[in-house]
Amino acid sequence: MRRIERLHPMTLFLTMLCAVLPAMFCLNPIVQLISCLGALLLYLSVRESGRKKEWLWLILFCTVIIVLQPVFHHNGKTVLFYVNQNRITLEAVVYGIVTAFMLAGIFIWCKSLSLVMTSDRVVYLVGRISQKAALICSMALQFIPRFRRQMQKIREQQKLLGLYREATLIDRIRGELYIFSATVTWAFEHSMDTADSMQARGYGTGKRTWYTQYYMHASDYLLSVSAIFLTVWIFVAYANGELTVTYYPQIGMPVLGAAGWLAYAAYLIVCLLLPGYCFSGTVHEWLIRHGRI
Repeated sequence: MRRIERLHPMTLFLTMLCAVLPAMFCLNPIVQLISCLGALLLYLSVRESGRKKEWLWLILFCTVIIVLQPVFHHNGKTVLFYVNQNRITLEAVVYGIVTAFMLAGIFIWCKSLSLVMTSDRVVYLVGRISQKAALICSMALQFIPRFRRQMQKIREQQKLLGLYREATLIDRIRGELYIFSATVTWAFEHSMDTADSMQARGYGTGKRTWYTQYYMHASDYLLSVSAIFLTVWIFVAYANGELTVTYYPQIGMPVLGAAGWLAYAAYLIVCLLLPGYCFSGTVHEWLIRHGRI
């Protein structure tokens, strides 16, 4: 078990939420760079195997945002050049770059969260609020991969029977529509069987039990309280204008005072809480393996 998986699900969720919220509401380039740095460090700490396609799609998506922002928005005083009598301004380019960094950072945070927050952890959190919501969440988490596997199974069966043709585009569209219709029918039948089975087993009539029990430890309390306290300080500084950046009609950075520097430092600590926890666990395991402690 990785060290980060020993943390309580609520600790993981709260800490990542505290890291994502400032990046969502504050389009400050320094805040976005810190967010991307923390998200990358955490992803590198928890990943099991890299998938290049995801990174290619993310780079392509960010590139499209950076290109389209100055093409469709011509606000700003600093004109770089003209394209078909349309102004391309420095402010629009910078705004597009910062927006791309914000979306990339949030995507990587969510990707890291999906790697450490397994389905049983999500159900454990949601089930504390509502058993029905936990049931819906659990079924939704397993529905998409099962739906895709069933579609692939039906597609292979159709090919073996000689009913799936790929001669023309029309034939392929017809085949995919038939496969989708058959899969939806299977999904409805399976949901009815599941509902009848759960009702027969007496679901919801007694107190809910959990497959895995999670307990709050000292490290969980320390991480949670630290993340919440620092995030409150960040939003107080943001409300006071310490982190506010204007892009139109010209780029304006706030005059940094002690509160602004402390807010940046606080956000850096929040983004490095989980990566630092993972790194400390790696160092501790290395010391044990080599007989240093």
